Amino acid sequence: MKKSLHQIILLLAFSVSVHAQCVQSCSIYALSSITYSQFPTGGTDCVPLFSPNADDGYTQPIPIGFNFNFYCSTTNSVIICSNGFLTFDIAQALNPSTSQTSQYLPNPATPNAIACFDFNDLDASLSGGGTITYTTIGVTPNQKFILTYSNVPIWASLSVLNSGQIVLYETSNIIEVHTATVMSGSPYTGTQGIEDALGAAAVPVSGRNSSNWSSTNSAYSWAPAFVPTPPTVVTGTQSSCEGIANSYTVSAAPGATAYAWGLPAFWTGNSTTTAITATAGISGQVSVSATYSCGTSAAITISVNVIPSPLVSISSVTPTIFCSGPSVTISTSGAATYTVLPGPLVGTPPFTATPLSSTTYTVMGTNLQGCDSKNLATYQITVKETPTVAINSGSICLGESYTLSPTGASTYVYSSIFSVVTPNTAGSYTYGVTGTGTNGCVGAPATSSVTVWALPVVTATASRASICAKESSTLTANGALNYSWTAGSTGSTLVVKPVVTTAYTVIGIDNHGCSKTSSVTIIINACTGLQSNGDNDLSISAFPNPSSGHYTLISDIALSVRVFDVLGQLVYSAEFEKGPHEVDLTKLASGKYFLVAGSSEGSKHLVLIKE
Repeated sequence: MKKSLHQIILLLAFSVSVHAQCVQSCSIYALSSITYSQFPTGGTDCVPLFSPNADDGYTQPIPIGFNFNFYCSTTNSVIICSNGFLTFDIAQALNPSTSQTSQYLPNPATPNAIACFDFNDLDASLSGGGTITYTTIGVTPNQKFILTYSNVPIWASLSVLNSGQIVLYETSNIIEVHTATVMSGSPYTGTQGIEDALGAAAVPVSGRNSSNWSSTNSAYSWAPAFVPTPPTVVTGTQSSCEGIANSYTVSAAPGATAYAWGLPAFWTGNSTTTAITATAGISGQVSVSATYSCGTSAAITISVNVIPSPLVSISSVTPTIFCSGPSVTISTSGAATYTVLPGPLVGTPPFTATPLSSTTYTVMGTNLQGCDSKNLATYQITVKETPTVAINSGSICLGESYTLSPTGASTYVYSSIFSVVTPNTAGSYTYGVTGTGTNGCVGAPATSSVTVWALPVVTATASRASICAKESSTLTANGALNYSWTAGSTGSTLVVKPVVTTAYTVIGIDNHGCSKTSSVTIIINACTGLQSNGDNDLSISAFPNPSSGHYTLISDIALSVRVFDVLGQLVYSAEFEKGPHEVDLTKLASGKYFLVAGSSEGSKHLVLIKE
């Protein structure tokens, strides 16, 4: 008992599961071949009921004993025709002349709403014309209505006999036709099958649709088909930009083994589950159907409006080849707003950029609906490098020259015309230079600042400008920071004891390194009362004079010889015995030099000219 109950529960569960996924249709029939059976042939004889006769006649409505659904219309009675069929449409006006020969199903001409054993020109009125009976057997809800044709001949052909049964099943609404014997021949063709009330849908047996056919002990069943239930509503976006991935879902259908998604043209995506992610192509319908054990359902759809992506382009970039520094103007088209890289530059055209080097610009666009472009527009410009010019700055002393030395370019143009400048007054000077690279690009001007320092005003004074031989005098220099005397001393003061009249020169250097000289001469007087030989007592000579630097000095006594330049600097000194001696000034510059020769007897001054 428990086992039987368990089987019943499982059966009920299976039935619920099947009906949850597959619904029995009243408009679709499944035709199948079944085993031939012989049902009871007793019941009511139709022959005397046919009007006008048993050749091409109809009965009045015959009760079938239960409600029967045929092509979604429920009735409890049928009309039986002597020509091998019954009709469920008891309201239609039946014209015997239209049912003498078979019809090819479907056919909108009457009769319609029919179930045919052998729709043919049968004649039950002939002598020995056979019988046509109907009966209802069984107990609700399993009753059967049975219409039996027994040995009914084709009209005017007593030897061509036809026997078979049409069976209607209560509850299941199944129709069966069991053919015991059918023999048809031209021109009397036969039809076996069913047709709806409009003559628009029909399910005939193959080879038995208004054709010549014969059969013995065959049977077919027309059962209302179980059709797969479509999924529920598809959810997902109904407006998308082209190229955007969108997700669509349906609720899981009980018992579904797979789902088949359909996409509009140019979409991409694939799924056999309740969800799909697909990339939008063009507008259309996204559909999905479910597959069950009873087949694949009809599809449900969702309409999707796809907004085409803008096709952007760079219409112009000006200029396209230039030296770095200027700006370029970028014009775009195809969208509402744009993003230009590098930058980024965002907004509406035209765009302005200042590239420092050769650059490829890339443009993306967005239309008014907010859809981004699928394509990227590119445009390359060539930027020639502009030289960066640098130049030195510095300072000089008045009278010196300054050399401008720019770098960074190939050729230069100076505001001073020449690269070497020699300002003639003290102060600050600014010089400009522009440079041009080998590619022809001119760099920004560079400037040089040159400071010209004034020379110091150097003076040299003596505490005693005229002294006796072997007396001293103090020389003092002023006007500079550091001093250097021709006598070989440094400092602002110098004590001297010349024995002959001597010119002393001092070089003064200020804090900028600028220098100037000053001279002072100490005169040696012949002081009375002193044992001394004057110049006139000393006899010397030098020749040739002028010369290239070689001089012969002749003296009759020993001498101390010194040679000074015009600045008072000592440039030559020697000690000579009496007689001729060579004085070599070849390494000195051409000019005037002062020779001072002295001894205990006096001194002598000579001027030497070097050519």
